Amino acid sequence: MFVFIGCAGGGTSSMFCQRIVKASENSTLKTSFDDFESVMRHEKELSAESDIIFAYGGIDAIRPQIVYDFTRLFDVVLIAPQVRFRTKAKKELLADYPIVVKDIDARIFGLMDGERALDGLLEELITIDNERGYQSKKKENNKADDKNIDIFILGGDRKEVFFQAFTNALRKLGLVLLEESYSLERLYTDPSEEQYDLRLLYGSSSLITEEEFPKFARRIDLVLEKPFLYSNFDKKRHWLEDYQIPLLSFDPVTYSRAEGELELERLLPDIIDASLYTEFTKEFDTLLSEQTVPKQRKHFGWFSWR
Repeated sequence: MFVFIGCAGGGTSSMFCQRIVKASENSTLKTSFDDFESVMRHEKELSAESDIIFAYGGIDAIRPQIVYDFTRLFDVVLIAPQVRFRTKAKKELLADYPIVVKDIDARIFGLMDGERALDGLLEELITIDNERGYQSKKKENNKADDKNIDIFILGGDRKEVFFQAFTNALRKLGLVLLEESYSLERLYTDPSEEQYDLRLLYGSSSLITEEEFPKFARRIDLVLEKPFLYSNFDKKRHWLEDYQIPLLSFDPVTYSRAEGELELERLLPDIIDASLYTEFTKEFDTLLSEQTVPKQRKHFGWFSWR
C-alpha cells in the first residue's frame, strides 16, 4: 500500500512518517518512507521491499497534471491538521478515482508518538481499505473516452490573422471552439463546464519536454505545426511518431497570405481522420513506453493492498 501524507511543505509530514516507520520495527509489517518525488520514481524497488510505503510532501504536490500518475500509485491520502482547509479541494480533484482522502486526527498527529500513531493509523487503514472497494464513477480520462478533440498548435498565436481566419472557418462549420494557451496543468484541468468540440492549445516547442511528453500524449489528439519554425522541435518529432500522434504542417504560402479558410479546406480531411481515431479507437498504451509494471496486491489478515 502506498500512503501519501501531506502537510504544508513536507516538514512535519516527514517527521510523522519517520516516527511511524520506527515504531513499526517490531511489527510483522515492513514499512518505509521517502519524499513524494522519490517514491514516484522508485515505485518498483519500494513495493518489493515494503508492505506499506509512506510518502511525505506538501499537500499541493497533488496537482491536476499529475492526477493520472498519482492515482495509479497511491491508495490513500492522509492530510495533516494544519492544511485541513485543503481537504475539500483535494477530495474534489481525486473524486473520480479509486483513492481515499482522509484527515489525520489532530491528536495523533500532534503527539508525534510513533507507537500510538501507528496503532491508530492501522485501525484507520482497516476502514480505509474497505472504502477502497468502491468503483470509480468515471473511466480514466483519455483520448479514447473523450469525444472532444484536443489540438496543439505548435508555434501558433491565436491573435495572428491567419489563425483568426482558420478558427472562424471552423466556427462556420458549426463547431464550438475553446482556445487556450498551452500548459500541462491547463491540459489536465477539466473544462467540463465549457461545451466545445475542439480545444486548440497554442504553445511553443520548448513547452514540450521529454519528461512530460507521456502526459502530453495522453490528451493531445493532433499537432498542427506553424511554418517557418526555427526551433529544436525536429529532434522531438519521433516522440509524436512513437505515440501515434498525427502531425500536420500548415502550408507556408497560405499561411503567409493569411488564408486560414483555404488552409482549413486542405487540412479538414486529416482533422476528421484524427477525430475518428480519437472517438473509435483506444488510446495508445503509453504505459508500455514508460515500462510501468502493474501493482500486485498483497493480503495480510484484515488488510489487502497493492
